[in-house]
Amino acid sequence: IFSSLCEDRNGVIYVGTSDSGVFKLQGNDFVHIAGTNSHAVSSLYCDHYGSIMIGYDGQGLAIYEPKNDRVLDNPFYSKEVDLPKSKVYSIIEDNSGNIWLGLLQKGIYKQPI
Repeated sequence: IFSSLCEDRNGVIYVGTSDSGVFKLQGNDFVHIAGTNSHAVSSLYCDHYGSIMIGYDGQGLAIYEPKNDRVLDNPFYSKEVDLPKSKVYSIIEDNSGNIWLGLLQKGIYKQPI
């Protein structure tokens, strides 16, 4: 089941699913992004660097780098919030480049640049 989608600055469409990770549209087919496995995706965000931020349901955050075709697991750290176990239901980037995460029952987390 589709749960989230975003389009990067090159026009590539990414789709998050509730049970199968993330897919990207190549030609007329959706191709699974290795490293997202069967994770439940609750949000996607295409940042200004060209990376795809993936918010998981109960498994924190990951970043997909299309240039390198790799997924980086939970690159952020917080001593107040257990990010690897959080449900990230919203991801945005402000004009300064800070990343803001909406976390279920934990509030908002800001990752400064």
